[in-house]
Amino acid sequence: MELRSQQKKGLQGSLMDNDLNISKKFVDYARLNPLKPAFVSPTEYDDKQVQKEEIITFEDFALKVASYRKGLTNQGYKKGDKIIILTPITIDFYALMMAMFTLGLVAVFLDPGIGLRKILTAIKDSKSQGIVSLKKVLKFWPLIPTLWKMRRYCSDEKAFGTKKLSSLFVPNKDPIEVTPLSPKDHVLITFTSGSTGRSKGADRNAQNVFNQLQVIEKYLACEDDIIDMPVFLMFGFMNLLYGITTVLPAAKFEKIGDINPAVIVDQMKRWNVSRMSGSYTFNDKLSQHLLDTNDQIQSLRTLILGGTPVTKEFCQRLEQIYPNSKNLMTYGSTEVAPISMCEVSELIDFNGQGSFVGLPCSELAIEIVNLPSSNFQGDLAPYRSDSWGEVLISGPHVVSSYYKNEMADRQNKVKDSQGRIWHRTGDTGQFDKEGNLILTGRLSDLIIQNENIIHPYLVENSINEIPGVERSALIRKNDQIYLCYTSQSPVEKSFFQEILDVFKIGNANILNIDSIPLDDRHNSKINRIALRKLI
Repeated sequence: MELRSQQKKGLQGSLMDNDLNISKKFVDYARLNPLKPAFVSPTEYDDKQVQKEEIITFEDFALKVASYRKGLTNQGYKKGDKIIILTPITIDFYALMMAMFTLGLVAVFLDPGIGLRKILTAIKDSKSQGIVSLKKVLKFWPLIPTLWKMRRYCSDEKAFGTKKLSSLFVPNKDPIEVTPLSPKDHVLITFTSGSTGRSKGADRNAQNVFNQLQVIEKYLACEDDIIDMPVFLMFGFMNLLYGITTVLPAAKFEKIGDINPAVIVDQMKRWNVSRMSGSYTFNDKLSQHLLDTNDQIQSLRTLILGGTPVTKEFCQRLEQIYPNSKNLMTYGSTEVAPISMCEVSELIDFNGQGSFVGLPCSELAIEIVNLPSSNFQGDLAPYRSDSWGEVLISGPHVVSSYYKNEMADRQNKVKDSQGRIWHRTGDTGQFDKEGNLILTGRLSDLIIQNENIIHPYLVENSINEIPGVERSALIRKNDQIYLCYTSQSPVEKSFFQEILDVFKIGNANILNIDSIPLDDRHNSKINRIALRKLI
């Protein structure tokens, strides 16, 4: 199998020649290919097709980047300064981000799904010099002391005490000069949820980002003849580095599961989209539409999925509607991505329990362990597990620490006796005989009933194979176990009970509910905290 041989053998070469500022790759490509389309952005569309769209060449985009650079420098920003970006994804979003990278500024991203309290804590912890967001967020700045000293920019309409984002855009045609970066220079900080009252800021330096792009280039299609429709935020940015044309989907990224599939199909066919990345929720709706209309996307060569376990029925659907595509399922996290990947055909053939995520990337070391505490320091060997355990990862593209958060470091980072730093994923899993990683759930989601350790992933994967079941979730609330599921038609409870008996789960409450709440980030993972509040 091509993917397998590539993972085992590896590829030679580097992303760029001894320059750790990744934006140089974009600047060089734009200079040599000025008229090539960088973005195709739909501006008007109905429920069937796009009526109007804007085509932005690499030259056009480079001018936008140069203009934002001018505005940033005019307002005094310098290398190492941080700007929070909490705004919808647009062409100007990408242009501002690229301008920041060329200047050596640090982009700070906040996951909206972590909740208002943790967002406010993250804003304070970031110690940023500026923030770009919407009026509905920034209009409350007088009530938030952390924002008083920050420069505030509204990306939609101006609010009292803020500037318009356009104030950072100063028309400029000067050549873009990329600021050199050393390996430990901060580049990107991404705040996600934490187990305490503070969110965790994954702190990526220039070397770490460089290493991550090398891995992505090695395992995923990155040739400049690709026409990509990315649903994952960072793919749109990475496309600029590789000279890939990005067709933005006619949908709102913050509600990416709420799409009209007909208009997406129209875009894919008109532009001969050859690569697409995205969550299960987006592709589930799109693939079902193609199946129902007996249609296919012949142009697609690579599909990159991630974010949640998927059903075999969904995988079989993909193989049917994308006949010429290599359909890949990736496993990763904010702290390290990718971790492993597999082809969808392997998921279809997998008959074991758990979520099959394939061979780990050869650059990574992975241990399955049962550690005694979150503050463990020492030799991992005595705690290695021959069966399931927590997944720990170490390697060149793993984030080694969180931004100014020692507690998060103690809870999620482990230093072994050789001084090597390991990231605790919080996922549980095991290896099969071929070295494939099989996930069994989240450590925090494990349910213990009468000394029986229950892995929700295993149960849910089996339940999801029951005809008629769309999605399921196994949770514990107030010492009671609940199996929640969604279905368009009634399902005999005996089907559920048969699977519950296999896993030795007694006295479970089986509930058919209208919908199972999902995470705000990818709209694909089960939000178990929200689900407990619903029942």
